[in-house]
Amino acid sequence: DLCRFGSEKNINISEYDVNKLLYNLVRNFKPQKIVEVGIYAGTASCFMATAQTKYLEGPSLTLVDINPKNFEMAKSNLSKFNLEKI
Repeated sequence: DLCRFGSEKNINISEYDVNKLLYNLVRNFKPQKIVEVGIYAGTASCFMATAQTKYLEGPSLTLVDINPKNFEMAKSNLSKFNLEKI
């Protein structure tokens, strides 16, 4: 569970309900491409990427943030769940 992982690693994550909403939006609408602007730790990115990987073939998630540290943190979190290649 991503939220438990976040609290164990002391990673500030966005609210669980928001992440579940994003996951369900991806699951229901099945967008082939997603652009997320302002990613912080990448928690929402992980939820969306998980849904894309589970329900789509050839998904694409593009992350944009003004702070390079946020990008690196999100990239690290995605890799922990084997989602870095999406």
